[in-house]
Amino acid sequence: MEAIRVVVRVKNISDISRYKELSTEAIAKTEGEPGVLQYEWYLDEENGECVILETYKDSDAVQAHLMNVGEILPQLIELGEMQVEVLGDIDEQLKALAEQFGAKNIPYFNGIRL
Repeated sequence: MEAIRVVVRVKNISDISRYKELSTEAIAKTEGEPGVLQYEWYLDEENGECVILETYKDSDAVQAHLMNVGEILPQLIELGEMQVEVLGDIDEQLKALAEQFGAKNIPYFNGIRL
C-alpha cells in the first residue's frame, strides 16, 4: 500500500491566537511519530484560513496519529470550518474513521511517484 496524503482546509478560524497555540501542540506531539512523512501547516491569518498537508506511510500511521492528537483535534474543529480529504488507497478501518470526520476519500489513480 502506498503513502496516504491528507489535505485539511480550515476556514473562518474564530481565534487565530488559540489556533496557533493548538497547532504548535499538535506539531510537538506529531514530531517523531513513526510513519509520519510530512506534517506542514500553512496559515493565512488575515483571512482566517489554514491548509494542513500531511503524508503518512500507510493507514496504520494515520490512525496512530489521530490517536496521538486526539485531545487536540476537537479543540481545533471548534475554531473553524474544517474540510478533510484523504488521498490514497486506505484500509476499511481508516475509511470508517474518515467518515466519522466527514472526510472524503479519493483513491489513488495514476501518476509518477519518486
